[in-house]
Amino acid sequence: MLVVDFLDRNPNLQITAQDIDRFRKLAHDLRHQEQWWWPVMSAWSDLALQTNSPEAALHVMEALRRAILGLNRELAVRKGVSVTSESDAPSR
Repeated sequence: MLVVDFLDRNPNLQITAQDIDRFRKLAHDLRHQEQWWWPVMSAWSDLALQTNSPEAALHVMEALRRAILGLNRELAVRKGVSVTSESDAPSR
């Protein structure tokens, strides 16, 4: 579904064999990690429904980002999870 949505949003995009391999790997990872992934995403979805403000949503995202970094910083960096957040940045 993610690939279909992505292609729907980018109809003029030229898809390469490398792109297809990345989508295939993503689908494989999601399918094989469903035992832990689904409960987390289900809880995340329920929490999002209870969140009534952009500030609260950012707080939830920040908590998830920090949890990922705390558990495996190297993996987080490799996957593109930001090492710093807006709250880490100096105030102007």
